[in-house]
Formats: sequence, C-alpha cells, structure tokens
Amino acid sequence: MLDKSRRFHVLFGLVTIAGGLLAKLSYAAASRKAFEANSTAEALKNFSEKDVPEVSNRLLIGVPEISAEPDRIAVHLRSELPGTDMMLLMSANTVPPVLAQFTIPIGTEADISTQVKLKDTTTLQLVVRAGGKLYTAQKEVKIAVPLDNKLLTEYS
Repeated sequence: MLDKSRRFHVLFGLVTIAGGLLAKLSYAAASRKAFEANSTAEALKNFSEKDVPEVSNRLLIGVPEISAEPDRIAVHLRSELPGTDMMLLMSANTVPPVLAQFTIPIGTEADISTQVKLKDTTTLQLVVRAGGKLYTAQKEVKIAVPLDNKLLTEYS
C-alpha cells in the first residue's frame, strides 16, 4: 500500500512539473514569434492572438522627448497595475519592432530602467500583462541630428 501511494505522489509530481514546463515552453515560443515580427501589430498578434491590449494610464514610459544620442536612449518603464508579470517594449519604426521583453517575478515592483538604440523618430509602445490581461501605453521620442554644432530635430 505504501509503495502505491508513493508511486502515485511521484507520478503526480512529475505530471505537475511537466505541465508547468509545457506552459513555459508555449509562452517562450509565443515570445520568440513576437521578436521575429515585422510590425507592432504582427508582434502583438504573435504574442497573444486572442487579447487586444487596453490603453491604461497606470503605465509609465519615461523617455526624453528629444534625444541627441540615438545610440543610447535611457528608458524607464513602470507599471502600477497589480499582478504585472511581463513587460514588452516595442518601437513602431524598427524591424523587428520588439526592443525588449522583461519577466517580472511575483511580489516585485514592475519598474525597469534600460537603454535602447533608435535610428529615427519613433513611437515607443509598452505592453504589459497584468492579471492575465494586456494593457498598453505609447510615447513618442524625437531623434535630434547634430548639424554644425546645433541640433536639428528630425520630424517623421
């Protein structure tokens, strides 16, 4: 009797672990497809076919309005939505559009600082998954081009 109970618990544990790994593998495959997309709409579709992100004012994209250094633009991302477990940063004018993806561990603040490289003026889009739903926010970044010791802002 004891052996059957032990076998049952070991088998149950293995099935539970396998189920968790399969869920993570399918999430990773969807994430990889998002990085292979050619547009933000395609990246969102590849990431989550059934969910359309809802615009939220509880998301923050902190970037300078005009950047004179396109090779190193500081970006601050923050979500005040409870249960945030993933952040995806995209650019409308780059291919591939996905610049970065961050997994947020349970119980931690969804507050990320990073740097990105952008060639042209673009709109950055932050997509956040919180509580199983997708939310989004956007902000434009203008890239200034140096010209004779002055900055000439490129408007796209």
